[in-house]
Amino acid sequence: AFGRQEELWCSYCLESLEESGRSIRWAGEGTWRATYVRSCTSAGAAPAVATRSATTRVYSDVLYRSFFYAAIELDERWFARDTLLRLDARQLSAEDFVRRFEKQSCPVLLEGVVESWPAMREWSRDQLTQRLGDSPFTAGPCDMPLREFYEYAGKNLDDAPLFVFDKRFSKRVPELLGDYEVPKVFRGRDLFDLLGDNRPDFRWIIIGNRRSGSKWHLDPNKTSAWNAVVRGRKRWLLLPPGCKPPGVFTSKDGAAFVTQPVSLIEWFFAFYAELRKMVDSNPAYDLKEGTCGPGDAVFVPCGWWHCVLNLEDDTIAITQNYASETHVHSIRRFLREKVDQVSGIADKASLADRFDAALARSRPDLLAAEPKAAEAAPARKAFSFWDHLRSTGQSLTFGSSADDEGPCKRRREGDAD
Repeated sequence: AFGRQEELWCSYCLESLEESGRSIRWAGEGTWRATYVRSCTSAGAAPAVATRSATTRVYSDVLYRSFFYAAIELDERWFARDTLLRLDARQLSAEDFVRRFEKQSCPVLLEGVVESWPAMREWSRDQLTQRLGDSPFTAGPCDMPLREFYEYAGKNLDDAPLFVFDKRFSKRVPELLGDYEVPKVFRGRDLFDLLGDNRPDFRWIIIGNRRSGSKWHLDPNKTSAWNAVVRGRKRWLLLPPGCKPPGVFTSKDGAAFVTQPVSLIEWFFAFYAELRKMVDSNPAYDLKEGTCGPGDAVFVPCGWWHCVLNLEDDTIAITQNYASETHVHSIRRFLREKVDQVSGIADKASLADRFDAALARSRPDLLAAEPKAAEAAPARKAFSFWDHLRSTGQSLTFGSSADDEGPCKRRREGDAD
């Protein structure tokens, strides 16, 4: 029974196929074990058929956990609230967006912001498979042809289903770049563009079925982000900087994840109610909840925690991170002081210097506007009990009751005699 566990076969299948150079051929049975057998069997040959005893009974919380979260229906109460501000993007200029949302660190759902993209008409499972079915896309820890990914997404037993999250699609399938453009409120405002091609990763295509999605995380390198839905619907939860979600454990400095539930569905079942209690009792936990549909986009300010759950099959989105003028000095400090946490680029050590040099060449006004370090506060004098006593104007006495005072007085009188 334990030898058939999907998590074990998923890891074994991916590692073995990578070592052997074979491609994934998803099996119709919808399991990683069957997929391993099919992928290792020559095309046209009949794969071995495994038998299973119908009388075997195994009771295990470990085995049941993944089955439960893969099969249980989603609770509609998770999606009942809508506290994420929605705004018609057609009535919003870039200047208004920066003033009202970016500088205020306020998430917002921009309605209709990408409704004119060609991708809105041309991106779907059937259309993309016809155009790019044999092209590889990154899904979780592996690359697989898009056609095989859709076969996997349509039938699997995973409690945390894989979804396409590909940062290399612009080079693998560059024709997709012509199907969308950066929304006008974000256009031309990414300061990392000053670095040319040698810059951190910044754009991804996302494809996934219902129940898949991104667990709680912070966006890298102090960037902000926009995430636009082409097809399907995404459920968003966002928390302000410093408000860590329950069930998510990080290192002491908050930089690295230690652990969180295996799947986003498991987190909802175990911790969503607890989060609601935290929100009700602590005003700092300004939880934003909302559902983003086709043609809309969500703006994620720098430093906000967020998780995203796909609510429909064949949900497709584009997301890009950008280095904003609003947070340029926070970004510069991060790149210089936390080199080990920089991500999305091979040469981390030189990024801070190269970014400063690019700003000096193209945007010296931003460097000139760097806030001055606050003057050092005067050293605070160490606490002294005697100084404190003198400041009160009271005398020092021993004992607090008449019974204590009497013997002391008699003893002093006796000593005087």
